[in-house]
Amino acid sequence: MKLDPRPLFRSLRGPAARPIGIVRERPRVAAGLALVLLLVILGGAWLAVGRTPAPVAGPTGPTFTFSGGWTLVELQRHIEAGDVEAITATNGGSPLSGGGTPEQLLARTR
Repeated sequence: MKLDPRPLFRSLRGPAARPIGIVRERPRVAAGLALVLLLVILGGAWLAVGRTPAPVAGPTGPTFTFSGGWTLVELQRHIEAGDVEAITATNGGSPLSGGGTPEQLLARTR
């Protein structure tokens, strides 16, 4: 039984096994390959780091700042007087509904 692995790897002893020798034989080709490799690395770094981030979209729905509360009668008076610009309803996920009822009406005034 033959256990010597060297004959299997003799085909790898070509020019790829001696990179220093290839660089000495063909310096222009080696310099060209080094330049291409450098450009690929710089281009990849620019794509990964140098690009500006995508703009962040602003809020799509109406935004409100909570300042006080009205009853439905007071809200109706403000609507008739033209003080209210917009009305929206909130559900249980609203930060304004803590402690009270989960559903509320919010009014934006002028």
